[in-house]
Amino acid sequence: MTRLLVDSRKRIKYDDGSIIRIRMENFMHYDDQTVRPLPGFNVVIGHNGSGKSALVNAICIGLGGNIDTLQRCDNITTFIKREAEEARIEIELYNGSGDNFEVGCSITIKGKVGWAINGERANKTQVEDLVNSLNIQTGNMCQFLPQDVVKNFPLMTPQERFLSTVKAVGEGKLVEQFDRLKEIQKVIDNSDNLIETKENTLESIKNKMEGIKQKKIKMDNIEQVMVNKDIAEKKLKWTRFENDIREAKKIKKKTDEIKQIIAGCKEQIVECKKIDAEKDVEMGKITEKLAVPEKLIQYTERIMMEPMVNKKMMELEHLEQLMKSEEEDRVDKAENLDKTKIEIEKLTRELKHCSGDNAIDIEISKLRDKEHQIDNKIQTLITSKSDLSSKSKNLQQSLRQVQRNLSDLKNAENQKLTQLKKTNPDCYGAVMYIRKNIEDWRQSGKFKHGIHEPAVLTLTVPNLENAVYIEKEAGGQQLEAFVCEDPREANDLMQELRQRFQRVSVIHGDLNKMAQFISPRGERFRSRAAAEDLERYKFVDYVGDMFNGPDAVKVHLYMHTSVYNTAVFQEETPYSEEISDEFPNLRKYYVGKTLNTCRVSKYSKLVSRGEEDISYFKPQRLKINYDQEEIYSLEKQVDDLNKEINTNNKHVQKISDTVVKNKQEITQIKKDIAENNELKVNKSKLEITLKHKKELVVEMTRPKSDENHEGKMEEYARKKVILAKDLVKHMQSMQETHAKSNLQYIERELLYVKQYHLQEKYSENSSRLNNLVAEVKDQEAALTPEEKRLDRWKERLRKSKDDAHSCTADESKEVSKKPPPNYAALFDQIEARTAEDLEAHVDAIAKDLKNDEKLMKDQEKINRSYQEKKQSIETLGTEIEQLREDKVNALKESDNISTSGVQRLKDLIDNVNDKFSAYFADLGYAGEVRLSRGDVDDYKSYGVAIKVRFRDGEDWSELAKGRQSGGEMSVTTAIYMLALQEMTTVPFRCVDEINQGLDERNERRVWDMILNAATEGGGSQYFYLAPKMPYNLEYKPGTVVHVCHASDTIKRSISSVEQEEGSDVSRWVTAAKRLRDS
Repeated sequence: MTRLLVDSRKRIKYDDGSIIRIRMENFMHYDDQTVRPLPGFNVVIGHNGSGKSALVNAICIGLGGNIDTLQRCDNITTFIKREAEEARIEIELYNGSGDNFEVGCSITIKGKVGWAINGERANKTQVEDLVNSLNIQTGNMCQFLPQDVVKNFPLMTPQERFLSTVKAVGEGKLVEQFDRLKEIQKVIDNSDNLIETKENTLESIKNKMEGIKQKKIKMDNIEQVMVNKDIAEKKLKWTRFENDIREAKKIKKKTDEIKQIIAGCKEQIVECKKIDAEKDVEMGKITEKLAVPEKLIQYTERIMMEPMVNKKMMELEHLEQLMKSEEEDRVDKAENLDKTKIEIEKLTRELKHCSGDNAIDIEISKLRDKEHQIDNKIQTLITSKSDLSSKSKNLQQSLRQVQRNLSDLKNAENQKLTQLKKTNPDCYGAVMYIRKNIEDWRQSGKFKHGIHEPAVLTLTVPNLENAVYIEKEAGGQQLEAFVCEDPREANDLMQELRQRFQRVSVIHGDLNKMAQFISPRGERFRSRAAAEDLERYKFVDYVGDMFNGPDAVKVHLYMHTSVYNTAVFQEETPYSEEISDEFPNLRKYYVGKTLNTCRVSKYSKLVSRGEEDISYFKPQRLKINYDQEEIYSLEKQVDDLNKEINTNNKHVQKISDTVVKNKQEITQIKKDIAENNELKVNKSKLEITLKHKKELVVEMTRPKSDENHEGKMEEYARKKVILAKDLVKHMQSMQETHAKSNLQYIERELLYVKQYHLQEKYSENSSRLNNLVAEVKDQEAALTPEEKRLDRWKERLRKSKDDAHSCTADESKEVSKKPPPNYAALFDQIEARTAEDLEAHVDAIAKDLKNDEKLMKDQEKINRSYQEKKQSIETLGTEIEQLREDKVNALKESDNISTSGVQRLKDLIDNVNDKFSAYFADLGYAGEVRLSRGDVDDYKSYGVAIKVRFRDGEDWSELAKGRQSGGEMSVTTAIYMLALQEMTTVPFRCVDEINQGLDERNERRVWDMILNAATEGGGSQYFYLAPKMPYNLEYKPGTVVHVCHASDTIKRSISSVEQEEGSDVSRWVTAAKRLRDS
């Protein structure tokens, strides 16, 4: 950079803060350049990109200015020369009272900025303090106007121009005063707003206080009613205690009576058992006596069955035949022999046809085995029959129980149907019509899918207290709608019913959509808040989960009503107010009997909340509870039980028939056994007869002699006598045995008669014993529940005793059956005497209090609010008084400051206006500067308005972008800065390319004005930067021209204050000639 001194014979002195030296090292495109400006008018010229603006940037950055002021870039590292690591700036500022100030600034490639003052490390704040002390304002466009900011000067608001003007002329105290006035104005405005707000708040709180007072009075009355309720409840507890004592005594008395009856019966039982023991002894004696005749009778029967007599009779007949054979002559003997042989052949043939004894015994054994098997089978069948009979009895009992349950449910169903008939006769008629025709429809192929009766009949509510929520949310129309699982059948059923009934509706219950509500992956299921997240608010359940019923009916209600997403909470908690904020999807929920709603406007998206007390709402359609599916189930159970009973009876009858058949078969087997025994006896007879016949043949064929004949006859006679004697003896023995047996028969019958008479004798005692045992059993059966009941009443008595004594323990802790005296007097004041009347009395009070339940729940809140509002009224009153006092003090201070400050400001603006108008008049234009403001006391509105008129006949126009041309705005900007020149206290001013947009005439005029202002009088140091200037400009003493160039021809600076006696000019001219010659 080269400096050309024009005429330095007139030297202008430096002001404190004027720039003596600027050194730039690796800054923008400078390697190392030093510029030494002079006081007065410093003109910096050079083509575009030669480094003029780098000088302005170095002044701004080097003196701690903000790079935003330059409006060139956002990153300070962009000012570092390419390939350099660090840029440095040194600026020397004039100090008339000592050594000059030397400010250093370093910028690293990483964006770190370092500072130094007079060679010592410093921070930016210290640099800013130094610069401010010298009244250097790099951010004030009235002092420092970089190239990229020139165009923004017209864009300044009047308020911004006002502050810049005051600061530029060095009226710092005036700025402080106006800042203080703004603060005071803000305080006054805020005080007015606060006073008005607080007065409104105070009035509002007082109004609310009146409402709270009324609530408090009402609460006091309610508290008295609650005291009365408390006394009534205490009396009720004592009345229940007294009632429990009486009832417990009654039960105890009844229990003791039963125990006495049992004890008396047991005593009588002991006596009866003694008599019964005597009977047993006598019966035992008779039984012992019966053993003898029974034994003899059995022996007689066995003897009578033996064939001994027959054998002996056959032997006698055989001896007689032998004797007869001995007496017969030969001819007869031969004839008898032949006859006997024929008989023997005949007997032999008969014996050949007879089965053997072994075969008969085997057959008899088989028959006896078969008889035994059948007998076992009969016993098994009898056991089975007994089991089946027992089962039949149990089935009959189960059937009766199921029928009773079914009757109870059908009674509930009939009640519901009756209720439906009252509320909607058409719907009732449609129900009965469908029940009558549904089977025929299905047989004809219609309505193959599910048809469900209205929800009022098909829903089951386990807890009837929840019916109020279900009816409230579902509504009567949806509860009385029929539901079809198929959409086409829904249309068909609607047409079928509408032909006969008017108030009926049929809905399609789409089972395919049920998964949305019950599956964890279902959209509706996932959108609903989880139960565990709601537990802290005393969550009961969702309304949609409070009933059971067919899926089609449930999905219909889920889709067409809000039951699925409506939650129920047991009671209000400290956290209840958070529910709507924590769960925004919960648009409806109940807290006790209060319905809370949250609605979002479709267009404005505003949220509105509401509450409704539903304690008045009473359920009508679901107040009777029964399960239609349970009815169907019980009816099926009845049918199944009847079928099972019939099947069981058939089995019993079949078993009975089989037993009869088996008994008949046993009778036949016994008959077969008898026949086989008879065959065996007949065979034995035949064998004996054959033996005798063969012996007869032998005797008949043996030769006879007289001696032999006589001997045989004697032998036969002797045997006959012996045999007859044996037979007689045997017959006599049998006769004696039979006679004895007859006596034993008579003895046995006598003993049987004794047994009968003994039974008759003791039958009354036995009957009495049985009755006493049954009585004891019945009384013990009655005693057990009574003892349990007594235990329950004892426990209840202990509880009622504790409740009664604890509720009046504040007066007396003495255990007594009567309340303490004071409470007794209070109890006497209550007219109700019985527990029922007292319960009704308490319920009546509770009903009266129920409407104020929410108020009493908020009692603590109301009391707290009352105290808070009372404190707020006192606090607000104090604050309003303080604000009024602060406002008065602020107004006084404002008056003191504005009295002198505003006048000084007017004088300042008038001086600027005089100079600005004069300069504009010299240019042939009209211009003025005025103080713009709203209200006199509105100090925030104070500003500087610049109005110009460049042509005759035009209206005045305020300086603003778009109102004037670029040249006009540049002229106005330059003239305004000139107007501040003589008034300035700033050490230097800088304008960069302010001549842009000026024509040559205005450029020359502005040049002359700036030149005069900068070189005459005590004007500050002035930097005028331009890429070019018109020829033949006038240069006055105090003007120095700095030429910026980007050339390798001039290798070193030729700018030096010490060489100002013409050497710079000759060196410049020499350099120019050398450049021309080359």
